[in-house]
Amino acid sequence: MGDNVLVTGGAGLIGSHLAEGFLTKGRTVHVLDNLSTGCYENIPEGATFTEGDICDADFVMALFKLHKFDIVCHFAAKPLETISHWIRRDIYNTNVLGSVNLINAALATGVKWFIFASSVDVENIKPDPYGISKLAIEMDLDAAYNQFGMKTVSVRMSNVYGPRMCIGEVYRNVIGRFIHKLSHGEPLPVMGDGHYRRPFTYVRDITDMISKHFCYEMNGGSGGYFTIAHPRVYSINHVADRMATLWNGKGPDIEWLPGRPNDPHEIFFHSHVECPTSLDVGLAETMKWAQEGKLNRRSSVVTPEITRDIPEVWRPHLK
Repeated sequence: MGDNVLVTGGAGLIGSHLAEGFLTKGRTVHVLDNLSTGCYENIPEGATFTEGDICDADFVMALFKLHKFDIVCHFAAKPLETISHWIRRDIYNTNVLGSVNLINAALATGVKWFIFASSVDVENIKPDPYGISKLAIEMDLDAAYNQFGMKTVSVRMSNVYGPRMCIGEVYRNVIGRFIHKLSHGEPLPVMGDGHYRRPFTYVRDITDMISKHFCYEMNGGSGGYFTIAHPRVYSINHVADRMATLWNGKGPDIEWLPGRPNDPHEIFFHSHVECPTSLDVGLAETMKWAQEGKLNRRSSVVTPEITRDIPEVWRPHLK
């Protein structure tokens, strides 16, 4: 169809798979990433890459005017949910103001579709600053649709994993953290009793849906949202056991750590679309990739804006 697509965060886990999916559908794909945690090697062949920061409003506007994008898939973010209480300014600067730069540029240059990577965190009764930042942009996109008619959809996701994921993060993504530890022969860090249950969603279940037909069939682009989360939930202990068994054929060594205050024991979300990849299949694909040794060990630089009540397990990693 010849659509000109921009994928922000296209050097990361979800963005790189999404860019690849659009390329296979014959779209022209541009990737924008600042490579803070994304990896250049993740960018699929055939995509045009620009290194830059969405927080630079002038740069963003110039890029949009140059390329005249038809579709924007905004998957760049500061994805640090759990520690977001201590880095509010950093979270809002990237996730809110950076996103607004993209929305302004999209409206100014006639973008047809704006697809936003949101989070199931917005559905929490008491969302953290990360969830608040995502909800704010969902609402702003609704306003942009109502005022200007730009078609939008927000995709709420949960615990996404798969090949190309960043494994160096300390503050998020337990599967990536476990791969990092397994690759070094170290015990797997588990907070609390490990009985916390979460849905884990394989990356290609999300990106296949979007790149194949998502943006053309979502309620006519009426500014809503869709949740994509695996229907089953699994305990952290179960995930640790499966990953260790896939890695070395035996059960895991566990480093037990204090639990996080107010962390719910089970989180379940109703998914609006099917997620066909089981945890066993997804983990097998992910561990196969990890054992090939092409690992992205980057980690977000976190400078706390306040230090009150920061969990002790994080303190050694802070700048």
